[in-house]
Formats: sequence, C-alpha cells, structure tokens
Amino acid sequence: MVLGHHSSVTAGNGNLDNMIYEYPYTVTGDDIDDFGHAGNYHYVRWIQYAAVAHSSELGWSPGAY
Repeated sequence: MVLGHHSSVTAGNGNLDNMIYEYPYTVTGDDIDDFGHAGNYHYVRWIQYAAVAHSSELGWSPGAY
C-alpha cells in the first residue's frame, strides 16, 4: 500500500508544482479484522503516519511545532 498526496503549491523556497509524496506502508495481519477488512481506525492511523512523515520531510517535524 502506498499512501500519497499530490499537490500544487507555492512555498517560500520556490514553486513545488506537481510535488508527489509517497509513504510506503506494509499492511500487517494486525491491521486486518476477522472479516478481512482494515477498519477506519487503522486507515486513519496510516494517514497520520504519512502526514507526519511528509511534514517532517518538509522541515516541520512534530518537534518543530
């Protein structure tokens, strides 16, 4: 599974048009319920991991806040 985000923005350091950020994540058995589905809890957690990693890569780690 690759969680990604595509955006067209302008930042202080220049134009970041068509910037794509991908966060690879391997779904584990612990993420899947008895019905073979990933619940909303897990999906939102994956998005949070990707968001923090993306923000950190851009210089805004959780410690910067």
